[in-house]
Amino acid sequence: WAIDNVQVLMTGGLPDTTPPSVFVTIPTSTPSYATNAATIDISGTASDNVGVTTVSWSSDKGGTGTCAGTTSWSASSIPLQPGVNVITITATDAAGNTGTDTVKVNYEPTWQTVYFNDFQGAVGSEWSNTSTDVTPMGARRFLGQFEYGAVSLGLSHLPPHSQVCVCFDLFLIGE
Repeated sequence: WAIDNVQVLMTGGLPDTTPPSVFVTIPTSTPSYATNAATIDISGTASDNVGVTTVSWSSDKGGTGTCAGTTSWSASSIPLQPGVNVITITATDAAGNTGTDTVKVNYEPTWQTVYFNDFQGAVGSEWSNTSTDVTPMGARRFLGQFEYGAVSLGLSHLPPHSQVCVCFDLFLIGE
């Protein structure tokens, strides 16, 4: 007997196990970036041997979102928290394989001075105690002396804000 012609047909094939590649290119292609803005726009590229289906972002400080686009993607107005924010970009293909890239964004807010007093002039009613004195050396006027008492500062009509930083010089005078 003899075989003249053989044909083997198959559907499907080997499963796709290759993860997509994803790269952050804006604001930087380096692993870290610093800003004083409360949000950041990030964009980049992604590729896969079969095709990228979605690109998303997540922050270690909270928040997630879907990026616009796949092979060329972008995410706008990602919120930042003061300090280092690790933003992870994840590209996913049709088989569920994922590839990631991260950028560490160091957010250092710019502080706006909303109140200043060097106590060289009159002390306003915003202070619970308005007595002043002069340092023994250097004749620098200051608010005080209070012994063991407390003093408070009350400010109204401040602009909208999420944090307040209070800076002051503390003089310890006496025994």
